[in-house]
Amino acid sequence: MRSDDLGSIRYDKIEIGASPYDEDCVQVDPRTDYLPAMKAELNRFKSLLEAMFPVPEGVRASFVIKWNIHEYGRYGEVAVQYDSEDPEALRFALNVEDHAPARWDVAPSARFQELIDKARSAQAG
Repeated sequence: MRSDDLGSIRYDKIEIGASPYDEDCVQVDPRTDYLPAMKAELNRFKSLLEAMFPVPEGVRASFVIKWNIHEYGRYGEVAVQYDSEDPEALRFALNVEDHAPARWDVAPSARFQELIDKARSAQAG
């Protein structure tokens, strides 16, 4: 958990991970150009979490990609950023942490299925 002071709202972050916890993820490798694959994986995981855990109206929380430095290169993780003074935001963030998916093939929520269908329609032209 990390705190950022943005104006009068104090935000904390709970890191969820780079991918579902029972899945392999893109590894830091200074011998290869791993960042494009890592960014794609992080965006996919962030989209999955946003679909599984829509932020309730009025709750000051969001999903963000947080970058860190490792001795061999940069790596990212998806985190829930939330207003540390809002009990509902904290409850939301802890719920995401407790129920984050283990695998990519979780049953999609209706909202996630809509996103999938919309993406497929856009690709079909």
